[in-house]
Amino acid sequence: MSERTEEGRKPDLLRLYIREYYPDPTDETGRFGMVDVKALRALPEPVGLDRIKAEPALKAMRLVTHPRLSVQPVTDAEWRMVCRMGGLPDAA
Repeated sequence: MSERTEEGRKPDLLRLYIREYYPDPTDETGRFGMVDVKALRALPEPVGLDRIKAEPALKAMRLVTHPRLSVQPVTDAEWRMVCRMGGLPDAA
């Protein structure tokens, strides 16, 4: 899942990470890295962090416990729940 910052930091697009972290070739300091993603589909209804935090089934989700991480693992159950919350009843 990912978000567009200009849209109020609500996940609004499902993306598949197709390449794990690797160094950013444009960063001469070696401090920054990147991942490659592929868009899967838009969420009909963006899911804000407030809704995710309010959902008891997501209380252990890394996004709730470590919100400053920009890339983090999501379990299958968390994925299905957020998809449902975003209006995808088939859980993508």
